[in-house]
Amino acid sequence: MTKNERTSTMDQKKALLIKKAQKLYGEIFPCINKPSLDECFTFSLDGEPILWFNTRDKSTHMVTSEKVAIYNVVKMDSAKNKAKKVT
Repeated sequence: MTKNERTSTMDQKKALLIKKAQKLYGEIFPCINKPSLDECFTFSLDGEPILWFNTRDKSTHMVTSEKVAIYNVVKMDSAKNKAKKVT
């Protein structure tokens, strides 16, 4: 597989994860300090993309090609301008 083919395949995987997240959660947003969803990817140990994103309630989620996981790590309390742990 050429470098261009690998890039194209990875771009397709990323696009599918964005669509999957939108289907599951509706409107999604880039994680804090990221200008676009394209910059919200990390990679698993086997090189598969992982999409991190926020939803309207400002909770953080991740979607992989294998499973969906939800991480409500912290939520900003805008009234107090402090992060609080979400359980």
